[in-house]
Formats: sequence, C-alpha cells, structure tokens
Amino acid sequence: MAHWRSMTDRDTMGAWDLVDKDGAPKDWTMEIADVRGGLVKSREKPKGERKPFVYFKGARKPLVCNATNAKTISQIAGSEDTARWIGVRVTLYQTVVQSAGGNEVPGIRIRPRRSTAAAEDMGEGQPVDLMMREAQTTGAQENE
Repeated sequence: MAHWRSMTDRDTMGAWDLVDKDGAPKDWTMEIADVRGGLVKSREKPKGERKPFVYFKGARKPLVCNATNAKTISQIAGSEDTARWIGVRVTLYQTVVQSAGGNEVPGIRIRPRRSTAAAEDMGEGQPVDLMMREAQTTGAQENE
C-alpha cells in the first residue's frame, strides 16, 4: 500500500524530482528558459510571499528560487538581472538544507559554477523518490 504523500503532486520542483529513471538521486544540467515572479503560500504567510520561479527547458515544473540559489545563479550569470539568466545552464542537485524552522530537510541547490555539460530534458518528470518526498514533507510540516 502506498503512503498518501506519494500520491500528492506539486506544481513546483522538489528534491524528489532530481532522480534518474531508476529513482536514484541525479544531478541535472538545465538551461534557464524564463524567470517570473510567483506567489508561495504557507501557514506562516497565508497571503503568500513573492519568489522568483525559474523555468527550465525540458522541465515541466519551475524551481521556486530561494535567496541562496538566486545568489548562485547571479554569480554564474554574472548579473543579478533575471533577464540575463535566460540561456544560462546550471546544475541542480539534491542536498540536505535547513528549513525556516531549523529542521534539516531534502532540498535543491545549484552548483556554484557554470555548467559546460549539455542541457538535459526531464520530460514528463522522473519517478518520485518517495523517501526524499517524505523527509521533505515531514520537515515542512514540523515547521507549521
């Protein structure tokens, strides 16, 4: 029987999306296609908080870009102007990050160097790493 969290879907990228066809963690080299402001709602901020949403060629979900990842992309692109991020290739990877409540949860980070690898296509998405989703969701709920 499947855990209920494995049956939920999110509109934005999570660490569980960064897996290969067999479900093992995988670094993904992606090309930035667009950056738009979006609203992220939470229990702490029910009206929402504006964040950059980074869209990648070959990915169906955007990445909600936190300050750490935005600074890394700015360094790689050589500009804090998000219009200059378009076309830049970055490598996304899974790691453990600290949530707003201080808990360690799985998250996404960007390697701090320009990628020379070809951009990849995630297609319709990869099999979800259920343990990663569980840990990330549990950590987020502990903060609520």
